Amino acid sequence: MLPLILTSMVGATSFHHPLSLEELGERSEHVVHAEVSAVEQEMRDGLPWTLVTLQVEDSLKGPDTPILTLAYPGGMLPDDVEYRVVGTPKLKEGEEVVAFLRGGKPVALAQGVLRVQDEDHLWTAKGLNFHEGELAPFYAMDDLRQALAPQLAGNADSSATTEQARACINNQVTESYQSGWRVRSVSAFEVTEDDSQYMMLDLVGEVEYRFVGCGDELAQSLRLVVYDDTGQLVESTGPDGQGLEGRQAEMGFMTPDSGTYFVGVHLLSTDDVSAAGIGLGILYR
Repeated sequence: MLPLILTSMVGATSFHHPLSLEELGERSEHVVHAEVSAVEQEMRDGLPWTLVTLQVEDSLKGPDTPILTLAYPGGMLPDDVEYRVVGTPKLKEGEEVVAFLRGGKPVALAQGVLRVQDEDHLWTAKGLNFHEGELAPFYAMDDLRQALAPQLAGNADSSATTEQARACINNQVTESYQSGWRVRSVSAFEVTEDDSQYMMLDLVGEVEYRFVGCGDELAQSLRLVVYDDTGQLVESTGPDGQGLEGRQAEMGFMTPDSGTYFVGVHLLSTDDVSAAGIGLGILYR
């Protein structure tokens, strides 16, 4: 008996408006060249989602991170019923891809995932490609690098302290991944003393999250905070939300309902300098 297929048009408009490589890059937090190391499924709000683990070979945009997980709606329902969303990619373990990611999801669904055949042949995960508004059979890797170059030119970060924070958070994320956590997002940035950096995230109800922060050698005390979309403080680390001494912090978090939240790291104090490098990792299971 063949499986029954239910098709949804969620996000279909994103697929039917072709984006150039430059536009895909501008909309992305991460652009990575990676291998698909696992394809799994979980239920969110009663519907299946596909979770794809990427073993990163090269971070083309965004902080270096060894592992990322991208998620998109679709998968198998009970009784061998497939729930499919128009425009989503279909990926298999072992495939080599270039992924444009924002908030742990591919930008513009299948347009944001390119299959790599070789350096001169990058195909979209739907088998078609768009270039300058016209159908084209493929991109070359050099096209991608040229498209991203103007965006990265103004964002080059030569700060040694930020590199220390990035190395620290990558170590924490890798250890968590080996313990069964999936990686939603990883970032590193420079933060001034008594200031914060935030990530806006759509969190899923009844999913267990873990937020980790790690500072460079100049960071003395960190505080992790979570605000809801009304600006109310929901959770924070340390007694009375005052933070903890040390350059690392972590927090477990679960919300009963899906919604938008702002997860941030607050640099409470530094070692007699005005700023320090901070890394922030978002994990879930």
